[in-house]
Amino acid sequence: MAPLRHKRLKQIVPLAFLPLIALLASCGSPRTTLNAKPIVQNKTPGKLLATEYPKIKLASAIGINWGNSPNLNLQGTKLITKFGATYVTGLVGAKSQLFVRTTPKSRWDNLGNLPGDVVQLDFPSSYDGFALTQVKGPGSVLDLYSTSDAGRSWRPVASASFAQVHFFNARDGIALFSSSSSNSNRAPSLSVYSTMDSGTTWNYASSLPLGSIGYLIPRYLSFSFGSPKTGYLAIGSAPGAGSQQKILFRTDNRGQTWREVSKSPNQYSSSALPMTGYLEQISFNSARTGYLVEARAPRGVLYYTSDGGANWSAMQILPASSSLSTSLAYFQSATPFGAVALTNIGSLWNRLRPGSPWVDLYPPYWAEKLSRYKGTLAAVSRGGRALQILGGSRYRIVATKTPISTLLDFQLFHGAKIAMSKGALWTQLGSQAWQRVPLPKGDQALFADFATRSAGIVAAIPNRNSILFTVDGGRSWEQVPVPFMPLSPDPLSTRDWWMIGSIVGPLVNNPYKKNVHVVTYYLYHTTNAGRSWTRYSSSLWSQNSPDGVKFLNSSVGYLWTSYQLFLTTDGGRNFVARSLPDWLNIPSGHGLAPGGNGKAWVADGSYPLLVTSNFGANFDVASSKS
Repeated sequence: MAPLRHKRLKQIVPLAFLPLIALLASCGSPRTTLNAKPIVQNKTPGKLLATEYPKIKLASAIGINWGNSPNLNLQGTKLITKFGATYVTGLVGAKSQLFVRTTPKSRWDNLGNLPGDVVQLDFPSSYDGFALTQVKGPGSVLDLYSTSDAGRSWRPVASASFAQVHFFNARDGIALFSSSSSNSNRAPSLSVYSTMDSGTTWNYASSLPLGSIGYLIPRYLSFSFGSPKTGYLAIGSAPGAGSQQKILFRTDNRGQTWREVSKSPNQYSSSALPMTGYLEQISFNSARTGYLVEARAPRGVLYYTSDGGANWSAMQILPASSSLSTSLAYFQSATPFGAVALTNIGSLWNRLRPGSPWVDLYPPYWAEKLSRYKGTLAAVSRGGRALQILGGSRYRIVATKTPISTLLDFQLFHGAKIAMSKGALWTQLGSQAWQRVPLPKGDQALFADFATRSAGIVAAIPNRNSILFTVDGGRSWEQVPVPFMPLSPDPLSTRDWWMIGSIVGPLVNNPYKKNVHVVTYYLYHTTNAGRSWTRYSSSLWSQNSPDGVKFLNSSVGYLWTSYQLFLTTDGGRNFVARSLPDWLNIPSGHGLAPGGNGKAWVADGSYPLLVTSNFGANFDVASSKS
């Protein structure tokens, strides 16, 4: 199961650290026009008028109403069956949600929940399946569940020290049982049991040759049978530093006896099981032909054997140059729909027949930044694509070509599109050519936001104590000094601006790093284009760096950290704070797009989008065609 992304406490940071935001984009070839160099005008430094301490009410944590699409941040156990169905699970609280995609090109279907954390799925037929779940945490017994309707309903079967199961049909199967040693440094005993009554009772069949295992403590396991009698069991130790000890066993009598085939490290063979990477899956489609999928392997690579696992060679199947990770998590070489692969970030790929190209089917995008104009969302997708997401009963996606190789921001306005790169502002009016206006010489944008197609703010380096402001689409810029380090600008108009800013404090005695300072964060507001500022202070965001701020109007606005979402409906005098799920990380700047009537959309660099209709108390999964 992929680990959840952990929140990071940002109390002290090196002064030299600057959070550069740069997204790679696939370049289109639209027409472009280069404008003259901009005029830069320096303004008088702004003054701090007052510090306000808003009242903050702590409300219940944000609720998520799950739809039919799995959240890719929560992906746990994965399975691609030989019948072409793809199953994924996601742990939410004390239950695992189960989703299925019956064919590579169909839609996801939410099958409901299973208790605990699902650690393995196994479907010997398109309807009959089994699941191992862990309810009480690591080291506890596992619960075996079975289904006869393709996962729509489950019944408990048995609880035991299961480590892995494999079923040949709805009744007959084998399982690897693990018995822990009283000495935590010794390998546990591994025994194979068989069942003929769908897992209700198990009978001892054999033990793995412990002499072969030696000091290896199994942490990763994978069964695969390429024929009714010939099967393989791969065991991987606890991984470390990108490498892992592995052993491959083979049986030719349905698990009654086992022999070692290959292991790593192997000083006598360079083509034995690879030491690098972490075991994810072993898959044999005959007695001799099989595949090994590894985490931390090179992008798009799996390992192939044609001699029953004695020798392995790397095989590149997905593109290695993709801007998104193509490291594999699960692979099925033969289904009625061709070969199917899942990557470690949840992308689903399909190849119809040998020799044909692999096609990335899901998800349709990975939104990292959002803005909204009327009924359309403008999104920057991971990998740098600019997208227009049109609302309705289902969201329709329109890709937009920009001439930018490093897309920082993308916004829509009436009859115009604006795109920001690190060094220039680009504007397209209607279907005309994109117009490029460079930033002042030497400046590189970190954050940008526009109130209209002409008026906007850029926070840039190297000058981190001022912002750039334009009212004419970048033909001229005002350099506005500010009494803080600007991080996330949010202009409502040419004069009314909200902004996150930081104040760098004294040096901290740190034995590991030099030049470490305490940094305090505030929310700032100006109504006179930066001549004076009011700052808003709270212990809930002063040390936990706010990631972004976004106001709908002079009253309604959102502020968010890694841990909480704050809502104000009175222009910052009062806030309601709600805890975010630990897997939800809203990016800085344009991670949230507010709308009217309590609506707001959230992107977190994954899929799908989330939408609220009650000012963030609950979020629904935004409908999509995938």
